[in-house]
Amino acid sequence: MHLRYKILSGFIILALMLTIAGLWSIYHFQFIGNRVNKMMNREYKSINSSISMLNALEREDSAILLSLLGNLHESSSILQAADSTFIVGLNQAKKSISEKSDNNLILEIEDNYNIYKNEWHNLANSEPPKDLLEWYFINAHSKFLNVQNSVEKFLIDSENELYSIASNLKDLANRATMPGIIAIIAALAFTIMFSYFVHLYFISPIIKIITAVKQYKKSGTAINVKVFSKDEMAELAEGVNYLSTQIKNKSSR
Repeated sequence: MHLRYKILSGFIILALMLTIAGLWSIYHFQFIGNRVNKMMNREYKSINSSISMLNALEREDSAILLSLLGNLHESSSILQAADSTFIVGLNQAKKSISEKSDNNLILEIEDNYNIYKNEWHNLANSEPPKDLLEWYFINAHSKFLNVQNSVEKFLIDSENELYSIASNLKDLANRATMPGIIAIIAALAFTIMFSYFVHLYFISPIIKIITAVKQYKKSGTAINVKVFSKDEMAELAEGVNYLSTQIKNKSSR
Protein backbone atom coordinates (compact mmCIF):
# COMPACT_ATOMS: atom_id res chain seq x y z
CA MET A 1 0.00 0.00 0.00
CA HIS A 2 1.25 3.50 -0.82
CA LEU A 3 2.37 5.62 2.10
CA ARG A 4 -0.16 8.36 1.45
CA TYR A 5 -2.95 5.78 1.42
CA LYS A 6 -1.79 4.42 4.78
CA ILE A 7 -1.85 7.89 6.32
CA LEU A 8 -5.15 8.75 4.64
CA SER A 9 -6.76 5.49 5.75
CA GLY A 10 -5.70 6.21 9.34
CA PHE A 11 -7.39 9.62 9.30
CA ILE A 12 -10.47 8.13 7.64
CA ILE A 13 -10.76 5.42 10.31
CA LEU A 14 -10.34 8.00 13.08
CA ALA A 15 -12.97 10.28 11.51
CA LEU A 16 -15.30 7.31 11.03
CA MET A 17 -14.93 6.26 14.68
CA LEU A 18 -15.68 9.77 15.92
CA THR A 19 -18.63 10.07 13.54
CA ILE A 20 -20.13 6.78 14.72
CA ALA A 21 -19.61 7.75 18.36
CA GLY A 22 -21.16 11.17 17.72
CA LEU A 23 -24.20 9.68 16.00
CA TRP A 24 -24.49 7.13 18.79
CA SER A 25 -24.47 9.91 21.40
CA ILE A 26 -27.05 11.93 19.49
CA TYR A 27 -29.28 8.88 19.18
CA HIS A 28 -29.02 8.15 22.91
CA PHE A 29 -29.78 11.75 23.87
CA GLN A 30 -32.79 11.84 21.56
CA PHE A 31 -34.01 8.43 22.72
CA ILE A 32 -33.70 9.35 26.40
CA GLY A 33 -35.18 12.81 25.81
CA ASN A 34 -38.20 11.37 23.98
CA ARG A 35 -38.66 8.67 26.60
CA VAL A 36 -38.50 11.08 29.54
CA ASN A 37 -40.73 13.59 27.76
CA LYS A 38 -43.32 10.89 27.04
CA MET A 39 -43.28 9.63 30.63
CA MET A 40 -43.51 13.14 32.11
CA ASN A 41 -46.36 14.11 29.79
CA ARG A 42 -48.23 10.98 30.83
CA GLU A 43 -47.80 11.75 34.53
CA TYR A 44 -48.72 15.42 34.03
CA LYS A 45 -51.93 14.30 32.34
CA SER A 46 -52.63 11.93 35.22
CA ILE A 47 -52.09 14.75 37.74
CA ASN A 48 -54.24 17.19 35.77
CA SER A 49 -57.02 14.64 35.38
CA SER A 50 -56.89 13.91 39.14
CA ILE A 51 -57.16 17.61 40.00
CA SER A 52 -60.01 17.98 37.52
CA MET A 53 -61.89 15.05 39.11
CA LEU A 54 -61.34 16.42 42.63
CA ASN A 55 -62.65 19.83 41.62
CA ALA A 56 -65.69 18.20 39.99
CA LEU A 57 -66.35 16.20 43.16
CA GLU A 58 -66.22 19.35 45.29
CA ARG A 59 -68.74 21.01 42.99
CA GLU A 60 -71.02 17.97 43.16
CA ASP A 61 -70.84 17.95 46.95
CA SER A 62 -71.72 21.66 47.01
CA ALA A 63 -74.58 21.04 44.57
CA ILE A 64 -76.03 18.29 46.83
CA LEU A 65 -75.95 20.69 49.78
CA LEU A 66 -77.76 23.26 47.64
CA SER A 67 -80.44 20.70 46.79
CA LEU A 68 -80.88 19.96 50.49
CA LEU A 69 -81.54 23.67 51.00
CA GLY A 70 -84.25 23.54 48.35
CA ASN A 71 -82.38 25.10 45.41
CA LEU A 72 -83.06 22.14 43.10
CA HIS A 73 -82.77 23.87 39.73
CA GLU A 74 -79.32 25.36 40.34
CA SER A 75 -78.03 22.21 42.04
CA SER A 76 -79.18 20.04 39.13
CA SER A 77 -77.35 22.27 36.65
CA ILE A 78 -74.17 22.17 38.73
CA LEU A 79 -74.38 18.38 39.15
CA GLN A 80 -74.71 17.79 35.40
CA ALA A 81 -71.78 20.07 34.56
CA ALA A 82 -69.59 18.61 37.33
CA ASP A 83 -70.49 15.09 36.27
CA SER A 84 -69.38 15.82 32.68
CA THR A 85 -66.13 17.30 33.98
CA PHE A 86 -65.48 14.25 36.16
CA ILE A 87 -66.13 11.82 33.27
CA VAL A 88 -63.74 13.77 31.02
CA GLY A 89 -61.05 13.66 33.72
CA LEU A 90 -61.66 9.94 34.28
CA ASN A 91 -61.33 9.15 30.57
CA GLN A 92 -58.13 11.20 30.39
CA ALA A 93 -56.76 9.28 33.38
CA LYS A 94 -57.58 5.97 31.64
CA LYS A 95 -55.56 7.02 28.60
CA SER A 96 -52.55 8.05 30.68
CA ILE A 97 -52.17 4.91 32.83
CA SER A 98 -49.25 2.59 32.13
CA GLU A 99 -49.11 0.09 34.99
CA LYS A 100 -51.47 -2.53 36.39
CA SER A 101 -51.59 -0.76 39.75
CA ASP A 102 -52.77 2.43 38.04
CA ASN A 103 -55.45 0.46 36.22
CA ASN A 104 -56.70 -0.94 39.53
CA LEU A 105 -56.92 2.59 40.95
CA ILE A 106 -58.89 3.77 37.92
CA LEU A 107 -61.35 0.90 38.34
CA GLU A 108 -61.67 1.76 42.03
CA ILE A 109 -62.36 5.41 41.21
CA GLU A 110 -64.93 4.45 38.57
CA ASP A 111 -66.75 2.01 40.87
CA ASN A 112 -66.84 4.42 43.82
CA TYR A 113 -67.98 7.27 41.61
CA ASN A 114 -70.83 5.24 40.12
CA ILE A 115 -72.01 4.41 43.65
CA TYR A 116 -71.77 8.08 44.65
CA LYS A 117 -73.48 9.22 41.47
CA ASN A 118 -76.39 6.85 42.07
CA GLU A 119 -76.91 8.44 45.49
CA TRP A 120 -77.40 12.00 44.25
CA HIS A 121 -79.16 10.77 41.10
CA ASN A 122 -81.70 8.85 43.21
CA LEU A 123 -82.17 11.92 45.43
CA ALA A 124 -83.18 13.99 42.42
CA ASN A 125 -85.55 11.34 41.09
CA SER A 126 -87.28 10.11 44.25
CA GLU A 127 -88.94 11.34 47.38
CA PRO A 128 -86.48 13.19 49.63
CA PRO A 129 -85.72 11.47 52.95
CA LYS A 130 -87.19 12.85 56.15
CA ASP A 131 -83.89 13.79 57.73
CA LEU A 132 -81.88 15.29 54.84
CA LEU A 133 -78.82 16.11 56.95
CA GLU A 134 -78.60 12.58 58.33
CA TRP A 135 -79.03 11.14 54.83
CA TYR A 136 -76.28 13.43 53.55
CA PHE A 137 -73.69 12.36 56.11
CA ILE A 138 -74.59 8.66 56.13
CA ASN A 139 -75.01 8.17 52.40
CA ALA A 140 -73.89 10.95 50.06
CA HIS A 141 -70.97 12.40 52.01
CA SER A 142 -69.48 9.03 52.99
CA LYS A 143 -69.55 7.88 49.37
CA PHE A 144 -68.15 11.25 48.29
CA LEU A 145 -65.21 10.67 50.65
CA ASN A 146 -64.64 7.20 49.15
CA VAL A 147 -64.35 8.66 45.66
CA GLN A 148 -62.19 11.51 46.90
CA ASN A 149 -59.80 9.11 48.65
CA SER A 150 -59.51 6.98 45.50
CA VAL A 151 -58.75 10.01 43.34
CA GLU A 152 -56.23 11.33 45.88
CA LYS A 153 -54.45 7.95 45.89
CA PHE A 154 -54.22 8.14 42.10
CA LEU A 155 -52.92 11.72 42.36
CA ILE A 156 -50.27 10.76 44.94
CA ASP A 157 -49.24 7.77 42.82
CA SER A 158 -48.80 10.04 39.77
CA GLU A 159 -46.82 12.60 41.77
CA ASN A 160 -44.53 9.87 43.13
CA GLU A 161 -43.99 8.52 39.62
CA LEU A 162 -43.15 12.01 38.38
CA TYR A 163 -40.66 12.44 41.23
CA SER A 164 -39.14 9.06 40.38
CA ILE A 165 -38.70 10.13 36.74
CA ALA A 166 -37.01 13.35 37.84
CA SER A 167 -34.72 11.37 40.18
CA ASN A 168 -33.75 9.00 37.37
CA LEU A 169 -32.80 11.83 35.02
CA LYS A 170 -29.27 11.93 36.46
CA ASP A 171 -28.78 8.21 35.81
CA LEU A 172 -30.20 8.57 32.29
CA ALA A 173 -27.88 11.52 31.63
CA ASN A 174 -24.89 9.45 32.75
CA ARG A 175 -25.92 6.68 30.39
CA ALA A 176 -26.22 9.18 27.55
CA THR A 177 -22.66 10.44 28.12
CA MET A 178 -21.16 6.94 27.98
CA PRO A 179 -20.91 6.90 24.15
CA GLY A 180 -18.96 10.17 24.28
CA ILE A 181 -16.59 8.76 26.89
CA ILE A 182 -16.13 5.59 24.85
CA ALA A 183 -15.47 7.73 21.76
CA ILE A 184 -12.76 9.70 23.59
CA ILE A 185 -11.09 6.52 24.87
CA ALA A 186 -11.31 4.88 21.43
CA ALA A 187 -9.91 8.00 19.74
CA LEU A 188 -7.00 8.15 22.19
CA ALA A 189 -6.27 4.44 21.72
CA PHE A 190 -6.42 4.74 17.94
CA THR A 191 -4.25 7.88 18.01
CA ILE A 192 -1.58 5.97 19.94
CA MET A 193 -1.81 3.08 17.49
CA PHE A 194 -1.73 5.45 14.52
CA SER A 195 1.32 7.26 15.96
CA TYR A 196 3.05 3.90 16.38
CA PHE A 197 2.42 2.91 12.74
CA VAL A 198 3.48 6.36 11.49
CA HIS A 199 6.71 5.95 13.41
CA LEU A 200 7.13 2.37 12.16
CA TYR A 201 6.45 3.01 8.48
CA PHE A 202 7.47 6.65 8.09
CA ILE A 203 9.68 8.11 10.81
CA SER A 204 11.85 5.05 11.47
CA PRO A 205 12.76 4.42 7.79
CA ILE A 206 13.68 8.11 7.35
CA ILE A 207 15.89 7.96 10.46
CA LYS A 208 17.56 4.81 9.09
CA ILE A 209 18.22 6.46 5.71
CA ILE A 210 19.56 9.67 7.30
CA THR A 211 21.84 7.67 9.64
CA ALA A 212 23.12 5.58 6.71
CA VAL A 213 23.79 8.69 4.61
CA LYS A 214 25.75 10.29 7.46
CA GLN A 215 27.74 7.10 7.87
CA TYR A 216 28.46 7.04 4.12
CA LYS A 217 29.70 10.63 4.25
CA LYS A 218 32.08 9.77 7.08
CA SER A 219 33.45 6.40 6.02
CA GLY A 220 32.34 5.96 2.43
CA THR A 221 30.77 2.64 3.33
CA ALA A 222 28.05 1.62 0.88
CA ILE A 223 24.56 2.27 2.17
CA ASN A 224 22.48 -0.81 2.82
CA VAL A 225 19.24 0.34 4.45
CA LYS A 226 16.56 -2.31 4.90
CA VAL A 227 12.94 -1.14 5.13
CA PHE A 228 10.42 -3.91 5.73
CA SER A 229 7.50 -2.40 3.89
CA LYS A 230 6.16 -2.19 0.36
CA ASP A 231 5.64 1.53 -0.13
CA GLU A 232 7.49 4.70 -1.10
CA MET A 233 9.86 4.37 1.85
CA ALA A 234 11.04 0.98 0.59
CA GLU A 235 11.53 2.48 -2.89
CA LEU A 236 13.46 5.41 -1.41
CA ALA A 237 15.70 3.05 0.59
CA GLU A 238 16.37 0.95 -2.51
CA GLY A 239 17.18 4.09 -4.47
CA VAL A 240 19.61 5.37 -1.86
CA ASN A 241 21.25 1.91 -1.62
CA TYR A 242 21.57 1.78 -5.42
CA LEU A 243 23.01 5.30 -5.72
CA SER A 244 25.57 4.71 -2.99
CA THR A 245 26.66 1.47 -4.70
CA GLN A 246 26.93 3.19 -8.11
CA ILE A 247 28.94 6.08 -6.64
CA LYS A 248 31.25 3.70 -4.81
CA ASN A 249 31.76 1.62 -7.98
CA LYS A 250 32.63 4.69 -10.06
CA SER A 251 35.04 6.02 -7.46
CA SER A 252 36.84 2.67 -7.25
CA ARG A 253 37.57 2.53 -11.03
